[in-house]
Amino acid sequence: MDTWCKELAKAHAIPLFLYVATFIKVALYLGFYNYLIRNRSEPVFAEANAKRFLLYNIVGDVLGLNSTNGLLGLRCKMPFVSWWNFVHTGTLTCPLLPGLPNVRTLPLVLLYLAYVMLLIRAMLQDDVGGSGSVWPILLCLSVILPQDLVIFLASRGEHYIYFLVCAMFTSEEFLFGCQMIQVAVWTWAGISKLGPWFKYVNATMPINSLLLRPFPSLLKLLHQGPEDASPSELCCWITRFATVLECSLGAACVFCPSIGVPLMAKFHLYIFSMVPFASVMEWNVFCIMSGLYLFWFNTVAIPANLNPLLSCFLVLVLVVVPALGQLFPRWVPFLIAYRPYAGNWRWSWHIVARKAEGKLKRLRSLDSVYLTENCVGTFPNEDSCHQMEYTIGCSALNFPHFRPLVPLVEELEDLNKWAGPEDYHCLGQEAFYNAIYGWGLGVGYYTKPSHLEALHSICEFEKGECYVATFEPMGLLDHTAEWSVTDVADPGTPVITGKLPYHELEQFPPTGMPRSALNSKHA
Repeated sequence: MDTWCKELAKAHAIPLFLYVATFIKVALYLGFYNYLIRNRSEPVFAEANAKRFLLYNIVGDVLGLNSTNGLLGLRCKMPFVSWWNFVHTGTLTCPLLPGLPNVRTLPLVLLYLAYVMLLIRAMLQDDVGGSGSVWPILLCLSVILPQDLVIFLASRGEHYIYFLVCAMFTSEEFLFGCQMIQVAVWTWAGISKLGPWFKYVNATMPINSLLLRPFPSLLKLLHQGPEDASPSELCCWITRFATVLECSLGAACVFCPSIGVPLMAKFHLYIFSMVPFASVMEWNVFCIMSGLYLFWFNTVAIPANLNPLLSCFLVLVLVVVPALGQLFPRWVPFLIAYRPYAGNWRWSWHIVARKAEGKLKRLRSLDSVYLTENCVGTFPNEDSCHQMEYTIGCSALNFPHFRPLVPLVEELEDLNKWAGPEDYHCLGQEAFYNAIYGWGLGVGYYTKPSHLEALHSICEFEKGECYVATFEPMGLLDHTAEWSVTDVADPGTPVITGKLPYHELEQFPPTGMPRSALNSKHA
């Protein structure tokens, strides 16, 4: 298995047809906007069209046409399906406030439908993005948010919804607010990569780059050697350069747009070329388009009468919340903290005993909760389907803070007298959460007590039938990796907890961490 993990880090994991499907999908996304939504009597980068494009992207994401969907989002039955979870009662939600139900109710379904209709109405009317059409959208979302964080995240709330809040104010304030949001997205994203984790992103993501695919010898230089997939010194230098570039991208666009804007476009096109997992291509296109509108066709100037409400909002969401999220990442979902592509995620695996696998299917979802079953008919043979559960896990194990997973599962094997992998499923977070929540994108924030309680109440697991292994993100100033394993039937106290400095985890190969090194405590 260790060899498999190494090879996944060095070999192309995405087949050619996925590149073709991705480009067709993005071409349709742009073509539909240009010919059916955009006001073609006005310039592409006119304010009204910029607001139309913003609303168009929110609608696309919250319906499930963009992020976390398609085959890159591990969707097999229906490629664009987030809406399915949001319109069916009994599907799981992620409430922000304690005491609220974890399953979707009819009022929440109706609120979602109203939210989508209000977005479409605002997008199609002549006074697009006017405060009269925006405030009902924000009011509706503000009622949804305490009951279900998922819909806010699926709307790309940390970016698109913040832009929409700025549309409540004058044109000058809208422009300035969006400029500051876009600068914050780039700057904090760069800051999040100042830890030791980002080099592992640069050692794994480029293998899928359409630009680098013709140069396999160059890709090999990103790793230490044929038997060692860890980042090479060249990869570390590339990481340093990329971090400095991203940290300075926002400032460059503000103070020297003739240099900053072309760099910004190349930066997002490079990310796009790697066909990132979870299908976030439309978001990268939006960043390019918004960068052109905000900094190429407009200049940055503080409005003379900047509304105090807008000022407070911008300080809160662009300074206070991201700063807390960078220092204490357990508190703030990584998107809201502006920590994309950093390689420092909160992640989880659900380990389910084979004897209880039917209980997990009580969760309401369109796709099966078991990725293996979804792959039937999509992948060439049955063996490929069975390998998928392990392929996703092996890719993750190239990141050091997930390497305790294997010895932790071995501990569970002994605890439950499992003979081996034939006695349990080890379900990776992304496909599982996409199925049961409707939208994932690495949001480990869903894994909290309310999630465990919902699993227990719906699936009625007994002790030893279902565990959740959770790996916490690290703060900028504390590079200690922590993990826990919790029995869903007894969520009060984790079965196993542990922590180690990140640099110690880096010493182990992907699946070579011994159980003696876990430094774990058992309940």
